[in-house]
Amino acid sequence: DVYFDGSAKVPSIFSSDYTTASRNFIKDFLNKIDTSNIIYFETAVEPQYMPVHFIDYHPNAISKFNAQYGRDPGGRDDAQWNLFRATELADWIDGDAQAIKSVVPDALISVDYLEDGPDTIPERHGNAARFLEKLDEADIIDVVWHYGYGCPDRCDFVYDRVEQYAADKNWAISEHMTVNGDLVNKDITDLLNHTIEKGNTFGWNFVNAAPSTANSFTVYNDDFSPKGNMGFIDTDFKNIWQLKALGISNSINGFGADFISDTFPQQVSPGEEVTFTVTVKNIGSEDWDGSTYTDSGKGRIVLYNNENDDFGAFDKVPLKHSDRVASNQTVNIPFTITAPTTAGSYQLDLQMAKDKINKFGEIYNISVNVVGDTPTLTVQDIIDAYGSDDVLADVNNDGIVNSIDFAIVAQQ
Repeated sequence: DVYFDGSAKVPSIFSSDYTTASRNFIKDFLNKIDTSNIIYFETAVEPQYMPVHFIDYHPNAISKFNAQYGRDPGGRDDAQWNLFRATELADWIDGDAQAIKSVVPDALISVDYLEDGPDTIPERHGNAARFLEKLDEADIIDVVWHYGYGCPDRCDFVYDRVEQYAADKNWAISEHMTVNGDLVNKDITDLLNHTIEKGNTFGWNFVNAAPSTANSFTVYNDDFSPKGNMGFIDTDFKNIWQLKALGISNSINGFGADFISDTFPQQVSPGEEVTFTVTVKNIGSEDWDGSTYTDSGKGRIVLYNNENDDFGAFDKVPLKHSDRVASNQTVNIPFTITAPTTAGSYQLDLQMAKDKINKFGEIYNISVNVVGDTPTLTVQDIIDAYGSDDVLADVNNDGIVNSIDFAIVAQQ
């Protein structure tokens, strides 16, 4: 078969010599190493061949198709031929997985699923639905990366397609080559959180981890110090994504928090000052003591809004001095915001912290729905400066009736 540039030769999955030799190698290799510390095994990197080249047109493939259907394929758009290709690709992957499991019976098997739109499915793997239906030995599906990371719904359709089969097949969903050296920090939080919302419950691949200062695609320098985006991940990963992906809150040095509920109203008016209550549970091993902090406030337990939300960092509320919140107990914390003056949908992100030391626990998102017109000030009526019927009109209450007395009302 031909791969990538149209001239590079690759073994055909329809060659029995190739599949026999490769699976014997897999078994021999695994028998010679300690597999007890291997978390999972990936059968083949990018088995759907991301470049836009039609593959699987080896003479052995055509012969096998002819033996099954009594005819040669009718061309690239032959529906039965593409179903055949998808089935054979899944069978090849399953065969490699079975070779692994013959040595490591409880092995978890990971398989890449790469798709960038329905128009390229025939080139990739013949038929998307048939490929996923026939894939029987996989435990983890690595969906295609967010290569349009500025637009986080770029590969949502891939998650949606895999999700149709994940429950019945008991698949965990991961993401293939999520972060590379070309990503910038501001994209990473939204990107990783979005993949969790779409069903990623296993994790991400970061590429390329081989250290190279000169290569912009790598995420580490020659000395293995992290480049910008990987430094961001190495620093904040424990606070933001890792345990959130498992649906549990994080705990740092004995401090953990789980947000239980809030009383924020469903709708607020433009510019409205809103005071609401947030109920938070201490899920760490350390008690929260409202009276323990330095003169500068360092170390006190506070609820604050994350600087990355639509409001920007503007407030933090400490526990009351008398508050003592033991492990597994809850506390109600009041919080006040001023709604934006323009109608629309906004997000408020809250998190607990030891002030000036570290954040801990999950980031709690509250949707702020601002409804109504922006308040305006208008002059409604000019009042007779000298009163009427012996009633003085001292509107500004300065003790003098004069021509500057008029009424100002706020209309919404």
